[in-house]
Amino acid sequence: MLKQEAIWWHANLFSIMKLDDCFPMLNVGSSTKRFRTITQPHIDKQIFEPLRNNNLNVQHLDIKNEPGVDIVGDINDPQLLARLSNYEFKSILCSHLLEHIVNQNEFCKRITSIIPVGGYIFVSCPFKYPYHPDPFDNGFRPNVESLASMFPGTIIINSAVIKGGTFLNTIFRNPKSCVIMIARILFPFYKFNNWINTLRHLPWLFKEYQASCVILKKVS
Repeated sequence: MLKQEAIWWHANLFSIMKLDDCFPMLNVGSSTKRFRTITQPHIDKQIFEPLRNNNLNVQHLDIKNEPGVDIVGDINDPQLLARLSNYEFKSILCSHLLEHIVNQNEFCKRITSIIPVGGYIFVSCPFKYPYHPDPFDNGFRPNVESLASMFPGTIIINSAVIKGGTFLNTIFRNPKSCVIMIARILFPFYKFNNWINTLRHLPWLFKEYQASCVILKKVS
């Protein structure tokens, strides 16, 4: 998630919260506590820490059985999907996941089925962003309209394309990252896949990353 995107989510989540009840919330494809607080600390700072401070219930779902994952499993598993209904979630957060899965249409239908009519889906995807396998990248780079169309029975409440800086900005924000990138370029035979991924980012040194963000409300 881009830092500027996390800021946008913060503002919009709390705006929606003033008007309606969005909790409990399910964070689908949450990754781990370490990822949210250390790898990309802006995620926790802008989104989840403020929610915790307001005693709002968020459950983190991921296939990784690691600290910070409350519900472990694959949402494509019918048994897990049935179990999720017991939580009575009123909203779903799904950030930068759809580019890493297959059968996106079925996946989006399953997500939509978890929440009741009147519930919310907060979803984002890269719009202009380099290939980034986790463990693979299917190349999904939708605009906001295409992203919203993936979720049946919903309407758009708000949307935006968020600009998030360049690869160069990301590198120099953290001197350690700069050293690691140079080392990866100079030593291609050490962790060859990491070297390939670094080269894929080089054309983005001066091209701005962008993400599509959409807030949807389930109406049927």
